[in-house]
Amino acid sequence: MAAADVGRILLVDDEESVLFAITEYLTLQGHEVHRASDVQRAAELLAAQTFGFVVTDLHLTPARAADGFEIARLARDAGVRRVVLLTAHGTPEVRRQAIALGIDEVIAKPVRLSELESVLLDGSAEPAR
Repeated sequence: MAAADVGRILLVDDEESVLFAITEYLTLQGHEVHRASDVQRAAELLAAQTFGFVVTDLHLTPARAADGFEIARLARDAGVRRVVLLTAHGTPEVRRQAIALGIDEVIAKPVRLSELESVLLDGSAEPAR
C-alpha cells in the first residue's frame, strides 16, 4: 500500500516532542498528518474531517488515566479504518481492553518510527498484537 492510500492520519499525544518527531517522520514518508494533544481537540478533528488512521497515546493527562481508549471509541464512531494505541504501559490488561475496543495495534513506547509506519501500511495486521 502506498503512502497516498493510507489517507489522513490523526496523531494524538500530549508530549510535543513525540508529536513533532512522529509528524516529521510520517510527513517525510508522504503521509498527511493532523495533530491533537487532548481528547477535546481530537474529537473536534474527528468530527470535521475523515481520517484513515488514528494513532493515539494511552495516557494523555495525569488526571485521566485512559484518554486513548476514549479517542479509540470516538475514532470507531467516526468510521476510522484503523486505530493504533501507543503506550509505555503495555500490560496484558491494557491489551485486553484495546482488543475489546477494536484497537488494531498496540505499540510500546518508545516508538520505533519505522515500526509505526509499517503498521500503518500493513492492512492485514491482526488486532492488538
